[in-house]
Amino acid sequence: MNLVVGLSQWRVSLRSGLTLDLWADSYSEEGGEFLFGVLADVPMDEQREVRICDRSPDSQQRVVVVLAAIKSDEVAEIKAL
Repeated sequence: MNLVVGLSQWRVSLRSGLTLDLWADSYSEEGGEFLFGVLADVPMDEQREVRICDRSPDSQQRVVVVLAAIKSDEVAEIKAL
């Protein structure tokens, strides 16, 4: 797997009062979860070993790999640092 872009730092404040610092390229909300991911080139035979939340229309190997998934109802705030 080769990263296509650099990572940014995100601070996730949970409703429980805990704070998480994550490094990811981006995040999205899907199916009741916040998905933090990174754009990467992943060979087809390795893609079954990672969770993928998006794909490039131009390349079968270029995908967004999920680095962390957090239930949406547990999140109070997300900030880029």
